Order: sequence, then C-alpha cells, then structure tokens
Amino acid sequence: MAKRGTVADVLAGVMQSGAGMAPSSPWATADLTEILWPEIGFVGITRAQAMTVPAAASARNQICPPIGSAPLSEWAAGVALEPRTLLVQPDPDVPRSHTLTWTADDLLWHGVSYWFILERDAASAGGRPRHARRVDREYITFDADDVTPVAYDGKPTDPAEWLIIPGPHEGVLRFGARELGVAYSLASAARRFADVPMPAVELHDTSEDGMDDDDVQRLVADWQKARANSGTGYTNRSLELKTHGWNSADLQLVEARQHQALEVARVMGVRAAMVDASGGSSITYATLVDSRRDHVDFTLAPYADAITARLSMDDVTERGRTVVMRLDATLLRASFTDRMAAYAAAQDAGIYTAEELRAVESGRPGEVT
Repeated sequence: MAKRGTVADVLAGVMQSGAGMAPSSPWATADLTEILWPEIGFVGITRAQAMTVPAAASARNQICPPIGSAPLSEWAAGVALEPRTLLVQPDPDVPRSHTLTWTADDLLWHGVSYWFILERDAASAGGRPRHARRVDREYITFDADDVTPVAYDGKPTDPAEWLIIPGPHEGVLRFGARELGVAYSLASAARRFADVPMPAVELHDTSEDGMDDDDVQRLVADWQKARANSGTGYTNRSLELKTHGWNSADLQLVEARQHQALEVARVMGVRAAMVDASGGSSITYATLVDSRRDHVDFTLAPYADAITARLSMDDVTERGRTVVMRLDATLLRASFTDRMAAYAAAQDAGIYTAEELRAVESGRPGEVT
C-alpha cells in the first residue's frame, strides 16, 4: 500500500518543483510534518448531510461568510502596498468573497483547500500566481496519499499548478463526525415523526386469526393515505386504535436535539448562543461586543491566519511582504457616533488625514499606511 502523505509533504514538494526557488519560508520545509496533522480524510458523515443539521449550518454561516467579506491587503515594512490581482479577485470569473468564503468552507469541513493556478505573473520572480480558482473536492482526483491532486475535472494536472492551503485542524468532518452524526440522526428522526398524523399510532388487531403481513402493510398504507386527506377515520370491531401518549416535545426530540446542538457548537468552535443552543439569551449590548470580539479572535482568526499565512509564502508573495486579512473591518465596526468621535480625535492628533479616514470609513483600510 502506498504511504499516505501529509499536506506539509505535498506543500514542500510543490514549492521545490514548481517555481524552481529554494524554499526559504519555514512553512516550505518538510520538517513541519511532525507538527502538522496526519493524513486528511472524512469519516461517518458527509458535508451535505452535516449542512442539513440546523446548528451546523448556522455555525458554518457564521464562520465562512465573514471570512469571505474581510478585505485582503499586502504590507511591507509597515506600509500598505497597491493590492495585487490575486488579492483583489483571485478567480476572474467569481467575486473575491465567493472564493474566500468557500476556501474557509473547505478548511472548516475538510481541513484543507485547493486552488488551481490559472495564470502566473510573468514579471514576478518564479512566476508567482496572478489568478487562481478554488476547486471543489468532487472535481479533484487525488494520488494514493489522498492529498496530492493529480487531475482536475478528469484532466491530468501538474502538482506544481495547485496552491494547497492547509487549515488550522484536520476538518470537522473528521474529528466531529460522531457529534454531527448524532445530530443528523436526531433531525432525521424528528422529520419522520412529523410525517405521522398522530403520535405513535397503533392499529391493534383484536381478531382471533389476525392478518397476514401483506394485509397489515396494505392496511397501514391505506390508513396513512386516508389521514393525509382527513383527520377522521373508521375502525371495525376487529381493529382498535391506540395512541401511546407522546406529546409534541417528545415527538420533536426537543431536549435531545437541544443538547446535541450544544455539542455541535462546541465541535465547530462557536458560542452556543450563536446557534441558539443555550436555551435562552441574556446578551446585552456590552456582552454582544465582547462576544463578537471573541468570535473574531478565537473562531475566525485561525481560518484567516491559515489563508493569509499560505498567501504570504515565498511561492505566492515576494519575500518581505505579508498578506493581511482585516476581520475587524466589518465585524467589529463601532457605531456611527463612536466612529466619528474616534476619527475626529485621530485627525486632531495628526495620526490620519481626512482622506485616509474616508478610506477607513468606506471599508478600504488597506489604503491607509
């Protein structure tokens, strides 16, 4: 059996063979295999199934879109540079927010994202990427290591034409498979109960001989079909209708699903209140601000750092330059009154000019040096 590699192995190999440059970034060395995770994969539940779990879908939508909406900028020696095409719109066919949102989605569920390099900048040393497309895993054929892409949409590719972005963990579908699987099963059970006209209905046969299996199946099917059209039914002297007294909370598995929503929130790294798994909320304006900052610092930052760290490597960005993602540009935006007061103080102190403050206010903080 072929030895399964790691993202670090593949990343080092791509840098050494792709651009012809000696790997100078610490991330480009094979030594990191000892501190990165083992092979990538998923077990137990698929992304499509996990996204039918309300708590998981809510958590995903509070992680990935904020990453997609955050602006990217490039800095060198504390000075903001003119943003490159790769940072403004990596894929020429879709908005930047789409590419980054689904890159974060890959990192969340699978622990790694794959960009296929569409065009290189001939003017840059080593031909650094100018355009790249985030590719869904279903269109990628992997080598025996289950990490190295060897084909895109059925067409063979050179591994050097892939930009592999490793995430902060091995993927929720791997380490959270059990919790997500239980939540999925509970949601499926609740949906099945919702299709039953009455809770736990039993058609009890009181005849001496009883009915054979075929007759029983036909009777149950006819009863369900009739109840879908009318709430009134008829039973003869040999049939007795029994209900087992479950209430709506029992049928909806409320307590079990509430508990599992809390477990899903823990697995996905968000506060329980953010997926309504806390059974109530006492959040005030002050705690809401703190909650948002915690969300940025402890939930979003690892994904943002994984993306910007990879884009800052020498095979993508010129040495000495750093790619930065401003998560606070939208999520931690203060009220209009507070912003204006802060701007006035910054201008009076000579820290920023009015034009620079306009750039900050319009969501273009990368233009401020």
